Amino acid sequence: MPASAGSVIKTQVKTIDGLSIRYAESEPREVSAILLSPWPESLYTFEQMWSRLAEHAHLVAIDLPGFGH
Repeated sequence: MPASAGSVIKTQVKTIDGLSIRYAESEPREVSAILLSPWPESLYTFEQMWSRLAEHAHLVAIDLPGFGH
């Protein structure tokens, strides 16, 4: 699913050991959850449920290298 301008998921890129990793985070909460994209999708797979999940947990979604970036 391509990113839209009005997406609730705001991505960032961090380079680790020369590898660019795209990820997204929600606001901090007491509970955290890591969302790993199902193969072969990107983190935008979580677009429809992101807001609802973010009400309950600090979300960190990570794209596998080579997918969605």
